Amino acid sequence: MRTLKLALLLTCTLSTLFLFAQKDPIKWGKIPADDLAMTSYEQDPSAGAVVLCDYGQIYFNISLQGTEYNFKRHKRIKILKRSGFDQANIEIPFLEGQDISKLKAHIYSPDGSVTELGKKDFFDEETTKFYRKKKFAFPNVKEGSVIEFSYIIESTNLVSLRNWYFQEYIPVRWSELRFSELGWFTYSTVQTGFQVLKIIERETGSKTLLDYPVKTFESRWAAEHVPAMKSEPYTACFDDYRSKIQFQLKSIQLPFSYTEPFFKDWGEIAGALFKNPHFGRQYLKKGENKKLLEAAAPAMAAAPTKLEKAIAAYDFVNGQITWNGTYYHFSDEDLNKAFEKKSAYSGEMNLMVLALLKKAGIRAFPVLVSTRSNGKVNKYYPMLGQFNHTLVWAEIDGKEYWIDAGDKMRPFGTPAMQSLNFEGILIDDEKKTYQWVGIKPAKTKDVMLVNASVNEDGELTADLTCSHTGYSALKERSACAGKDGKQHWQNRLDGQHPDAVIETINLQNQTAPNKALKNKMALDIPGAAMANGDMLYLSPTIYSQFAENPFKVEERTLPIEFPYPQTEQVITNLTLPEGYAVEELPESVKLSLPEAAGSFSYRVSEINGKVQIISKVVMKKTFFLPEEYAALRNFFSMVEEKQAEQVVLKKQT
Repeated sequence: MRTLKLALLLTCTLSTLFLFAQKDPIKWGKIPADDLAMTSYEQDPSAGAVVLCDYGQIYFNISLQGTEYNFKRHKRIKILKRSGFDQANIEIPFLEGQDISKLKAHIYSPDGSVTELGKKDFFDEETTKFYRKKKFAFPNVKEGSVIEFSYIIESTNLVSLRNWYFQEYIPVRWSELRFSELGWFTYSTVQTGFQVLKIIERETGSKTLLDYPVKTFESRWAAEHVPAMKSEPYTACFDDYRSKIQFQLKSIQLPFSYTEPFFKDWGEIAGALFKNPHFGRQYLKKGENKKLLEAAAPAMAAAPTKLEKAIAAYDFVNGQITWNGTYYHFSDEDLNKAFEKKSAYSGEMNLMVLALLKKAGIRAFPVLVSTRSNGKVNKYYPMLGQFNHTLVWAEIDGKEYWIDAGDKMRPFGTPAMQSLNFEGILIDDEKKTYQWVGIKPAKTKDVMLVNASVNEDGELTADLTCSHTGYSALKERSACAGKDGKQHWQNRLDGQHPDAVIETINLQNQTAPNKALKNKMALDIPGAAMANGDMLYLSPTIYSQFAENPFKVEERTLPIEFPYPQTEQVITNLTLPEGYAVEELPESVKLSLPEAAGSFSYRVSEINGKVQIISKVVMKKTFFLPEEYAALRNFFSMVEEKQAEQVVLKKQT
């Protein structure tokens, strides 16, 4: 990260802290009697806890040693129920190189006693090489307790200031941020989320620092009665939708100098990346990866075609290097050292693959992405810190391939599921430019063939043959790693057929990721059909991942994000018990979502005493807006209802 210094400009220490005339919304230890007596939060009576006030300030300190910004926070939380006790476990994330100072914390018990936390109660934890956490827990938490803490984070990284979140997983009564900005540094602010702020103010002023006039800008944002973020299925990153403010350095104008833009656009970022010792130089300069190239030379030479060479490069890196579990878009060390350590960050592994492809004469470029859990990239604000992973785009014989090392069981050309976050920025080192590219997921399909028979006692026996490709195969291989898959499928069947017994199971291609994973099972399900006199009632769906609608609530506030398009086809051939005939069959049906986003077909036929049912679900679209939720929920409800319908058989006399 670029660090800005003003030591040559200033000859004495200055502290710049310009605050609004308004009083602070909260004072340390001054808790209103009504808050101490509170037993429930009127706006959300179900809440286990509520943030009474969260108050933040961002301001600059300038000294002979340079310039830093301070992030000061004061937070107070009311514990209302036992379900809110976990709010008393505090974690404060901060970057390596930052400092946390003036940390203090205390808890007010319902009986009026106050417990102060001391230095011995605060702990540091290293989460990755780049991030740390300050952790502490309030003791003797009870229903009615009030916890309060404050701290200052000091940082010399002026490029990206700390985000401010108005919304949390518990309701927030009041949240306020004040930003004291010096005119020498201009910041872009990005506000996201659905919460309408109660206060947005900005005041302009001026001040003289060492005879140099400088403009000042005082900004204030505040939100009241912010509802809690609710956990909803198929949401990749909740932070994408939390109400928050982000800051990015836009330009610098020191006294007697021109305005200097800080990263004018993505093109300037791309230009810097070509020369970056932790990025472009790693795969473009042979000295940085010589040991890697030499070690891989035999495997690369044995591959006759470009496609086979690309696969060999991918397999070599996956076979030699273990991913350390951390997503990082740069190389922490040169690739030679990472190769020798046999452990690497995600970006380092893919830069190794890229270096091998370049050596083989294959047209390939790095693509920076933000993983699904890291959040979406805002293309309109050129901020390199938005990314946390690098994968590889390659063109071989006119076909595109997305290469993403780090998992031996992930087939060549299959980006990691975390990489499927819409778009990435491709850095073209040949044309010295960049372009936004959509990350293309691997085709994912599940095909199941069920040959089943039912006897007059209602017992069903079946041979089930499955074929899984794409991400479905990846998930199945992961679930069955080192096992025969019997327990995995037993757990899966228990949801729909608790009495099901897997007699035999045989997995094929379990350690061959470039092939479809196949599975053959022999099943016995006692009581699958319900007998009532001369009638048998049977639900023919043995298993489907769409047998239950995942969308239970009637309304939804967040978009729906499926990680990838997928297809499931289940073909069931049912042999009837001797002496029985079909009395009633489910009707065939075809359903479609608007704009061909998805489809469902259910075809039923009877031929010579056998029933065949072909069920097929195709989901093409992966992103649905909240206003599309009703149609999507209704679609899956109809799929669930149809797959639960019964075949009715009658004994012939």
